[in-house]
This record gives sequence, C-alpha cells and structure tokens, in this order.
Amino acid sequence: MLRAIGSFVVFSLVLRPQLALGHHGGAEYDLGKTVEFKAKLTKVDLINPHAWLYFDVTEKDGKVSHHRCEMRSVHVLRRSGWTKELFPVNQQVTIEASPNKTDPASCYLQTILAADGTRMDRYGQYIKAPNGGIQEVRGPIAAPKNNRPARRPTGEPNIAGEWAPVQQVMVDPRGSVPTFMVNLVQRSWPYKTLTALRKQVAKPDLKDDPRVVERLTREGFFASGSP
Repeated sequence: MLRAIGSFVVFSLVLRPQLALGHHGGAEYDLGKTVEFKAKLTKVDLINPHAWLYFDVTEKDGKVSHHRCEMRSVHVLRRSGWTKELFPVNQQVTIEASPNKTDPASCYLQTILAADGTRMDRYGQYIKAPNGGIQEVRGPIAAPKNNRPARRPTGEPNIAGEWAPVQQVMVDPRGSVPTFMVNLVQRSWPYKTLTALRKQVAKPDLKDDPRVVERLTREGFFASGSP
C-alpha cells in the first residue's frame, strides 16, 4: 500500500511536472544578498515541502517584528540530524539569510548562530557531540542497520519503515561557490529530479505493480487496463 501511494506521487510528478516545479525555483528570494537578524526563536515547523523557522526581532525603537525563514524539507532535515529540540522557543540566535524580494518578513535560511557558539548551515549534517551539543558531519550519516528481509512472505517487496530520497549535500550559498552557480543548481534541480523519477518508475517492481496501475487508472492517468 505504501509503495502504491509512493508510486502514485512519483507518477504525478512525472505526468504533471508543473506541480513539481512550483516550489523549487527560489525565484522569490534574492540569493545574491544576505541579511542578518539578532532574533529570538518563537516556533519551528518541520513540514513539507519546506520547513519554516519563526523568530522575533526587536528593533532599535523597541518595536517587535515577526519573521520566518524557509528551510529544507522535513525529511531531508531529519536525515541531516536537524530536530525540533535544536530550536527551543525563546533561544537567542543570529540568523543570516537571503531576503524575500517582496516580503520583508520572509527569508531563505543560510546560517543559524546560537548564543553558545553553535553554528548550523543550511546544508549541514549534524550528530550529537560527545560533550552534549552537536557537531557537523562531512559525508553520509551512517544509517542504522536492520534485519528487514527484501520481500514479504507473500513475495511482495518489503517496504516497511521510513523512506526518504537520497540527498546531495550542497554548500552554503554565501560561501566560495559563486552565486550564479547556486542559481544554476536551483534551476536544473527540478529537471534532474524528474529525470531520476522517470528512471525509478521504469523499474519492473513499480511499473508492473497491479496496485499502482489500478490506482493511476482510477485517477485518470491511464485508459482502463492499459498502462
């Protein structure tokens, strides 16, 4: 059932690419600029397609302004060691971000610097440090081993457990990589994603799964009985 649902999502992305491109362009942010906020965290929403970090900024005149910064998707963040516990409410932080071109209360997260010196970059991967805190990890984070068999007793693929797409760890857009390169990656990412999805759905265990065919036929993607 989970595979059928996942396949339906995959087919939806392939057959309706405009939906997939909708939130990946990043056109609403000026990635060539950086703004800094001395802020107090108020909330974090670890959701899809993008997580959001909410914070308040006290201006020089004493007025408090409310802001939010866009982060990566919850699945990618969790695989990179980001958890809700790392963002306690009322924590004082310094946030570096790319501003939204039209909404001054919205931004694209680059870096978070906590009062204790802990630094988290947008594309960083982290694990718990021996002394308490966190430490950055270069390269893939080792996944816990399990004894899950490849197939169920019925012969169906065993897809129990949590699943997430393999991620590529990129660099901080503010770093040594030029802005035009970052923008190029963002423009090409949707195409590469759809190309990879097309390869995925061509695999026999997906393409020939009668549950997938039945679901997509019911949704109107195929003529009855003809995938």
